[in-house]
Amino acid sequence: MREIILVAGTPASGKTSFGDYLRDKKHYLHVDIEAFHGSYFHSVWDAAVRAGDVSLFLNALEERSAHSVLSWGFHPDDVEIVADLKRAGVKLWWFDADEARARERFVARGGGSINAFEAQLKRIKDSRKKIEELFQPNILTTLKPDNGSMTFPQIFDLVRRSG
Repeated sequence: MREIILVAGTPASGKTSFGDYLRDKKHYLHVDIEAFHGSYFHSVWDAAVRAGDVSLFLNALEERSAHSVLSWGFHPDDVEIVADLKRAGVKLWWFDADEARARERFVARGGGSINAFEAQLKRIKDSRKKIEELFQPNILTTLKPDNGSMTFPQIFDLVRRSG
């Protein structure tokens, strides 16, 4: 039986790093939807989205691995694609983060526009109700305002216990 997890959330909340952790430590196939342009999975993703049938993409993942994790800081306009993934059996997890901590982490890692970061935060706030309805109860605060953060083993334990 396949296990596919989608990790979405606040920019710089640890989505991609958690996917890398699962790849490196738990032998998951990690597909970063924001960085897979030009790959085999990107072409399958595009075809599946155009056809309105995410099972095409999920079947391609399953052919490669029984355990996969998708990391995606999706645009809230794509919430229906996420809902389709959920209906197809993908386990959804939302990584929330204290905005100030996420902003610091985003700036420190470089390579991205702070304006794009701020625009995504605004889109998330504007779509918060839809996001919460879709991801409940799997919403975690990975970066806390008190400088605390969840470890990847802690997160993985919660994901495993959720079934």
